[in-house]
Amino acid sequence: MLRPAVKILVVVAVIWGLWWAVATSALKGGIAAWMDARSTSGLQIEAGEIVRAGFPLRIASTVADVSVTGSNTLGRSVLQMPRIGLSTPIYWPGEITLQLPDSPITLSTPADQFALMSEGFDATLRLHPGPSLQLDFLSAASARVTVDHQDGLGRVLGIEKLDAHIRQSATPVAYDIGFTAAGVELGPILTSSFDLPSTWPPELGPVFADMQVIFDRPWDRTARQGIPPQPRLITVETISASYAGAEISVGGVLNVDAAGILSGSLRLQLKNWHNLFDLAEASPQGVPQWVRPVQNMLGFISQDQVEQIITIEQGQMRMGFIPLGLAPVLRFP
Repeated sequence: MLRPAVKILVVVAVIWGLWWAVATSALKGGIAAWMDARSTSGLQIEAGEIVRAGFPLRIASTVADVSVTGSNTLGRSVLQMPRIGLSTPIYWPGEITLQLPDSPITLSTPADQFALMSEGFDATLRLHPGPSLQLDFLSAASARVTVDHQDGLGRVLGIEKLDAHIRQSATPVAYDIGFTAAGVELGPILTSSFDLPSTWPPELGPVFADMQVIFDRPWDRTARQGIPPQPRLITVETISASYAGAEISVGGVLNVDAAGILSGSLRLQLKNWHNLFDLAEASPQGVPQWVRPVQNMLGFISQDQVEQIITIEQGQMRMGFIPLGLAPVLRFP
C-alpha cells in the first residue's frame, strides 16, 4: 500500500512543479511584455533580472533595478526602485500582491530629488472570477513611511502607519473607500511651505476617511478601454484630522454630473479651533498670514465647536452667504 501512495505523491509533485514552472514563466513574460507596452503611453521602463519565486504555493517574480522615466513640458522625471515583487496564489491569478523594498526608492524631477523609505509595503489587487474581471478589492498598507529631500533640505513627511482600501459593495457600481494615516509628522519642508512657525508641533493626529462612491459602471477589464468609469454619487461618512488639539471633520453627500460638476452639501465641523489661534498669538516669529482672515471669519463665534454647511451648486461653493470659489471637477480622463 505504501509504494502506490508514494508513486501517486511523486506524480502529483511533478505535475505541480511543472504547473508552477509554466505559470511563473507566463508571469515573467507578462511582466516583460507589460513594461515594453508602456512605451506607447510615454513611459520608459527598464529593469534588470526577473527571477521566479514563490514555490510551491505562490506564482511570484522579483524584478531588480526598476527604472521608470517619464517626460512632460517641465522636463524628465525618473523613479528608481532597487526591486519589486509580484505574486499571486497558485489557485487564482486574479489576486495580485505587490511588494516594495525596504531600501530607498528615489524620485528625481527637474526641480528636486526625493527618497522614499517604508517598512513592509504591500499592495493587493483582487478581481472577481468571471469574464469581466470586476474589481473586488484593492488595498495598500505600510509602516514607518518617510519622504526625504536628497539635497540636504531635510524631511518632507513621515507616517508611522498607513492603510488604504477600496472594496466593491453588494451593489457592483458602488465602492467603499477607507484611508487611515497614523503618526503623521510634517517635515521642515512642509512646515515652511505652510508658513507654520517653528514652535508649532509638527505632528498631526490620525488622518481618517470613510466614504462610498457610486460609479456609472463597475471597474472591470474594460476600464482602460476608452473612457473609464465615472463617479456619480459620493457619500462622505467622515474625513477627519486633528492638529494641536484642534479637530476638523467633513461629511455629506455630493452628486456628480456627466461633466464632473459637483452639487450637494458638506457638513464642516471644527472642535477646539481656538487652540490654533492661541498657538499663533504665542509664536515668537509672528502670526502667519493665513491666521488673521480665518480668525476674522470665525471671530463672531465664541464657542469652541463650530458646525457649518458648505453648499455646492453647479460647481460653485459657498458657506452661508460667503462664496468659496469653484469646486474641483471630478472626471477621470
